Amino acid sequence: MCSRSSADVCTVEQLTQPDIAPINFPWLALSANGKSLSSIWNDLTEVTFVRASIPSFFIALASSARPQATNTRDDAFISFLISIGVGLAALVGLQAVLFAPVLSIGLLASVAFYTMSVAGFVRRFPVEHHSRILGLANVVTTFRLVVTGVLVAAIFHQSPVSWSLFGLAAINLALDGVDGWLARYQGSSSPFGARFDVEVDSLFALTLALVAWLNADMPFWIVALGLPRYIFFIAQQVFPWLAGDLPPRFSRKLACVLQIGALIALLVPNVPLLLAHTAAAAALAIVAWSFAVDIRHLRQSMV
Repeated sequence: MCSRSSADVCTVEQLTQPDIAPINFPWLALSANGKSLSSIWNDLTEVTFVRASIPSFFIALASSARPQATNTRDDAFISFLISIGVGLAALVGLQAVLFAPVLSIGLLASVAFYTMSVAGFVRRFPVEHHSRILGLANVVTTFRLVVTGVLVAAIFHQSPVSWSLFGLAAINLALDGVDGWLARYQGSSSPFGARFDVEVDSLFALTLALVAWLNADMPFWIVALGLPRYIFFIAQQVFPWLAGDLPPRFSRKLACVLQIGALIALLVPNVPLLLAHTAAAAALAIVAWSFAVDIRHLRQSMV
């Protein structure tokens, strides 16, 4: 959530990536003009794009306990296709439970959000060529992106805030701790996974802010609680020195948790407005202070 540099990712724990044995799929040996299907795919897309795709739910779950082995292009190819399909299926399934009708502008918006987020992220933050299939911690992060997509659909359905939306958002926040536990359990780290988690957290915060404003009738300034990460990114383009490395800081992590927690609290049905506004204003002040501390550190580092 709202991390300002790759040196300090604002999550419960640093995300990881397991060592997973490859799974062979004989049908990939089918060829056209002497080339395998996976070779044709790799000719059409960058290998880094395929390898940096959303992690495979099925392959990761089935292979997480297997011995170490080098990932193959065929595994990455299948991982990419299965991941996109399973993520979309989960997105549609959750909306079928929460909203009616399922086939609506909300569904189209959430699917567009999901696919554009995946494509934009993996192109901007490609994983290394030698990376293995992304693991269980990143599977959880992927599910958190799916849940964020459901909240996007709620905006377009104009659904009033409910305990269902509140519970879904609370579970999404709690899962940030689950992928942290998986990171510790599997014992390896991935720069790609860390960046993936940060970007999903940022999208989650912005979506929560929009839901609070549009669905919970909160004032427009509430949206500012979902914008710090993106405002800082724009500032980095104007002032490159803001892109410097930052040391880990517990107060930064705490500010992020308070930011998301305050936004989720705004989704409680019939929450007293005075309490909601006070909590949101306090969280915004804490986040602004946290950014000010980091900006001061980066400025002093230039001297």
